[in-house]
Amino acid sequence: MRTINKLILLIVLMSTIFGCGQQATSEDSVAAPVIPQIETRPTQIPITPTPINHPLVTEHTPAPINQPLVEATRIPPSTYVPKLIDDGVPELIASVNDKFFDGVLEGEGLVTIGETVITAFIDSKDLVFISYRMPSLMTELRKGSFRGRLSLNHDRNISGSYKKTKIYEDGTVFLAHINDFSQDPFSSVKITNDITLVQSAIQNNTDQMMVPAPVTANVANQQNIPIASGVPIIINTTDGPFEIYLESSYLYTSDQPGSDAPTRYNMQVWIQKVKP
Repeated sequence: MRTINKLILLIVLMSTIFGCGQQATSEDSVAAPVIPQIETRPTQIPITPTPINHPLVTEHTPAPINQPLVEATRIPPSTYVPKLIDDGVPELIASVNDKFFDGVLEGEGLVTIGETVITAFIDSKDLVFISYRMPSLMTELRKGSFRGRLSLNHDRNISGSYKKTKIYEDGTVFLAHINDFSQDPFSSVKITNDITLVQSAIQNNTDQMMVPAPVTANVANQQNIPIASGVPIIINTTDGPFEIYLESSYLYTSDQPGSDAPTRYNMQVWIQKVKP
C-alpha cells in the first residue's frame, strides 16, 4: 500500500514538473513586440504670415519672411599679384608666396631684375614678387639675374604705412627704396658704409600742413652734400657711384580740429648703384 502511494505521489510530482517546463517554453517562444520606428524626412512647412488688418499697414507690402540661410561653398583665396596703378607715380609693392606682404623678411637667393618686376627666391622657400616703377628721371635699373640678398620691412598701421626695401649684390646696395615716417627727424639713414642721409629738424611757422625738410648726404663722415628733392644726384664712394633721388622730405602738421593725425616727419628716397 505504501508502495502504491509513493508511486502516485511520484506521478503527480513529475506531471507538475513537466507542466511548468512546457509553460516556460511556451512563454519563451512568444515573439517580442515590435516598436514602430519614426522616420524623419525633411519637410518644408509653408510659413504663412499672420494677416494684419490694422489701417496703418494694410496699404503696405509686408516685409519678406526671414528664411534659414544656406551656407555656400567657400571660394578659396585667389593668388595675389601686386599691380601698380597706371598713374606714373614711383611706387613699389611686394608679395611673398602669393600673398600681399606686410612684415619683415631677410635672406639670400637668386634675384632677377625685369622691366617692371623683381623676383627673388629667398632661402629656398620664399618666393618674392615686387612690382616697381622707378622715378622717370633716374637711370634705368640694370636688368639681369644675380645671387644677392634681400631685405624687406613693410608695415601698415593706424598712423600710416612705411616700406624699407633693399637689394644687395656682392655685399653692397644694388637698389634701395625707403618710405618712412617718424615723430623725430631722420638723423641717420644708412645707405652704404660711406653714405648716410640726414634729415634736418625744422619748425612749422606757416599755415601750411606740409613744410619741406632739408636732407643732406654724409659721405664717409667727411663731407655733407645737400640732396635736392625731385632731382637725381650721383655720389661717388669707395664701393662705386650711387644715384640718389629724394622723392619727398617734409614735416607734416595737421591743422584740423580734433584730427588724430600726428605731427611727423616723412621721407621717401630711391637709391641705386650705377655704372662708373
